[in-house]
Amino acid sequence: MAFIATTNQQGLSGMTSDGIVGLAPVARGQGASLFIEQLYLKGQIDQNLFAFAIGKDFEKSKVMIGGYNLVAHSQGSIIWHDLFDTNYWTLPMSDVSYGGVPIPVKVDQLIVDTGTSLTLIPSQDFARLVAIIT
Repeated sequence: MAFIATTNQQGLSGMTSDGIVGLAPVARGQGASLFIEQLYLKGQIDQNLFAFAIGKDFEKSKVMIGGYNLVAHSQGSIIWHDLFDTNYWTLPMSDVSYGGVPIPVKVDQLIVDTGTSLTLIPSQDFARLVAIIT
């Protein structure tokens, strides 16, 4: 397993963690290996997967490595999707709505990324969204 030790960083002020664990679907960069896949191949976890339970309001969120807890963290069954693009956790997107109002968008895919608080959409779709919510 390849690790990178850092002694100095910029641009992450206010971050309350002690490191970053990349969970991309494919290994990127010279000498890179996938953390979850390596744990699985070495027999440390039962399944080659991870899951997030995103807490609402002030509940704590959780990451589960090597499985998931459907009873504790779900209100229904899991819906599995094939990746649209394996460079990122990219899913196909067929429609968007806000408050039950459909928003016509041109985009047909979205990237699921727990590492950012930004929502990025094309400017023409953004204009449609603003018109509906305001």
